Amino acid sequence: MPSDLEHTGDADLRAQVAALTAANEQLQRDLQAARDAAQAAARAKDDLLSMLGHELRNPVGAITVAYDVLEAAPPASTEAFEARAILGRQTRNLGRLLADLLDMGRVMAGRVSLSCQPVDLADLVTRVQRTLEIQGATADHAVHVQAQAAWVHGDPMRLEQVMVQLLGNALKYTPAGGRIDVCIAARGGLACFDVRDTGRGIAPGLLPHVFDLFVQGERPLDRRPGGLGIGLPLVRKLVELHGGTVHAESSPQGSCFRVCLPGIAAPDAPDAHGSAAARRRRVLVIEDNTDVLSALRARLELDGHTVFVACDGATGLMRLLQEQPDVSLVDIGLPRLNGLEVARHARAAGYAGRMVALSGYGQHSDVDAARRAGFDDYAVKPLGHELLRRCLGTE
Repeated sequence: MPSDLEHTGDADLRAQVAALTAANEQLQRDLQAARDAAQAAARAKDDLLSMLGHELRNPVGAITVAYDVLEAAPPASTEAFEARAILGRQTRNLGRLLADLLDMGRVMAGRVSLSCQPVDLADLVTRVQRTLEIQGATADHAVHVQAQAAWVHGDPMRLEQVMVQLLGNALKYTPAGGRIDVCIAARGGLACFDVRDTGRGIAPGLLPHVFDLFVQGERPLDRRPGGLGIGLPLVRKLVELHGGTVHAESSPQGSCFRVCLPGIAAPDAPDAHGSAAARRRRVLVIEDNTDVLSALRARLELDGHTVFVACDGATGLMRLLQEQPDVSLVDIGLPRLNGLEVARHARAAGYAGRMVALSGYGQHSDVDAARRAGFDDYAVKPLGHELLRRCLGTE
């Protein structure tokens, strides 16, 4: 007869076999999950490339045709006016697509730096609404804004980006004639921003994933709503960088997105005389891309600023020391002297004006290097109007 020792050995062996079997089964599940994740990532990449090709082809095609019209039509004709409007709209579309892609990459890599200051969300949403109206984005919808003062410590450009994304998303998925309600309010120490629409709502299976990268609702074959599935993930990341939360609710009657940020007390009102004086500046732009330089000069002059320009670092430094501008916008990648060298030489010579570095890169190391060289601020291209105003300190 087998001994008790033999029974014990058999039990231990069976336990070891069971443990190994369970571990193997878990390993197989983990491997399958990894395969599924890899396949999902590959599909997401393919979908992104497909969507990107489609989304870029449309505005580029419209811009090409509009340019041909401008070449052929009399400058004051209706055709020329419509062509200029098309160029403006489609250029903004391209800018938004590019900005979303770049921003999502920076956010995912942890390379976004916030320039925080007291911001009233009520003022910000009024500005966003006005911009969308000027662009014609709200023409087919009834947009109602109810805004109370709600102050936060945040980056106004990034918070405006959040608002534009959420409002744009509501406009995109709400049929013409629908209603969009925007509410700004301070609630229990939080500043909250709600966007509610009367669209078709979000499918229940999609709702838990609306803030995941490249996730989008079902769209018609013509893909008329547009987009890359980047907007809502970018919203979540930017809100979280501000210490806030974003939440989505939906039903067949529509959707609601709510952003809540830590609130602060309203700051003291600025001096009226100082605010008026800040609207006009003597500005030096040092930029080696002649198209960018011309566009920045025109934009600044339209805003009433006195503008000086230079196309390389050595010439720019000479003009800076001669003119002593209130603000200097300096590209980092300049010929002859790069932007960091310009800043160091300018500060060493006693220049006390505001200096802003312009660059296509936004890593923390880039920002730190610019600060050490003597720059007061750092702006990542492309430079939209609101960012330009922030660089000048006139916002």
